[in-house]
This record gives sequence, C-alpha cells and structure tokens, in this order.
Amino acid sequence: MKSSFNENMKCDLAAALVVDDDELFRTSFAEMLRRDFHFGAVLEARTLDRALEVLAERPDISFASFELPTGEASARFLQKLRKTFPRLCIIVVSSSRRPEDMLLAVRAGVRGYLLKRWSAGEIAAAVTRVLEGAISLPATVAQLPAQPSRSAGPISKTAGKADVQLTPRQRYVLQLLRKGKSNKQIARELNISQSTVNSHTMAIYRTLGVHNRASLAAIPEPPANPRQLS
Repeated sequence: MKSSFNENMKCDLAAALVVDDDELFRTSFAEMLRRDFHFGAVLEARTLDRALEVLAERPDISFASFELPTGEASARFLQKLRKTFPRLCIIVVSSSRRPEDMLLAVRAGVRGYLLKRWSAGEIAAAVTRVLEGAISLPATVAQLPAQPSRSAGPISKTAGKADVQLTPRQRYVLQLLRKGKSNKQIARELNISQSTVNSHTMAIYRTLGVHNRASLAAIPEPPANPRQLS
C-alpha cells in the first residue's frame, strides 16, 4: 500500500485539535500544546462526530490527536480522514501497546502513535518529533518478529519498484533489516537513536507496501545508490 504521506513535511502551529473522551487527559494534553508548543489555538472534542464538525469549521487546524478504539474500523476512519484533510498532521494517543494496532495506525497515515502511559516529558518529546516532520512511535513497534510467509501479509504491487523512493539512509537501514539485525543493533551501527531507526523502518514499510520484516525478504534488493548517506 502506497501512502501520500511525506515524512519530511513539518506541521505548522496554526491550530490544534485534541479528541478524547477522557476529559482529564484531553484538557491536560490541550494545555501542553498551548503552553509548550505555542499553537495559535487549541480546540477540544469529546467525540469523533464533534471532531469532524470542528475540522470542517476550522480549516486552519494543522495538528490533531485522536484517542481511538483499536481495530480495522479505526484504521479505515484514519484513512478517510487523511484523504479528506491531506495536510493534517494526525497522531493517535492510545492505551494499546500491541504492535499490530500501531502498525494499522501507521499504515493508515498517522504521523505518530503515543501511549497514554507515557510521562508528560515522553509525550512532549514525541509531539516535537512529529512537528519537525518525523514519524514518532514506541520503541517496540518496529520489532515485530518475522512471521512465516503465509502470515506475512500481501506485498504491494509497487513493492519491487518503490525502493527507488527510499532515501539513502532508508536504503541502508533496509539492508541491515534484511540481514536480521535488530533496531538496537542498527542504531548502534549507524550511531543514531533507536527512535530514529523506528521512524526509518516504518517509512520503509509504508513506501514498500509491506507489513513486517518477513515481507521485506520477498522484495528484490534495490540497486546500489552512489549518493552519500543523509
């Protein structure tokens, strides 16, 4: 599955929307966005219906966080939201730590997946990465074990060609993933943070239209790129 997501697109600070039926979390997160990130306006919504109304009324909203139930229905909602508001930076704030739920959200086009159990500092750091144009995910999401080919999931028809859209750094991360190296090992080898490796891995999954590491093995090796790693 190919996404229209541009991982280098930064979010502006015009206005933000926080959608959560937990009033305490919603108001606290909204206050953080006002105080620490200086959004021009921060609006709140308790339900998805109200959130859609606010988004239609306020085209200046550039950033939105959603607390959603897990599953395919939420992923379809996020995909529709991305098509309707293509320039909206969307993050999911959830209590679920299941990598499968995180991957569904990422493949639907979100810019970040934050856990409610995180401290205020961890949430603020994740929001900062999203606003700067990165994908922000829990450290566990890109550590899915390889599955037998039967359960690896379908490979996109563009998977054999989409590798040309990878950045030089992503190409190198892809090579290391194919060698079976963990994200921790890749981070150590490239002298970058594990969070950065997670972001590269998710970008690779989405560009190549795969679900996990097992599917990567079925994609032809991309041609050597002479450019220097970025």
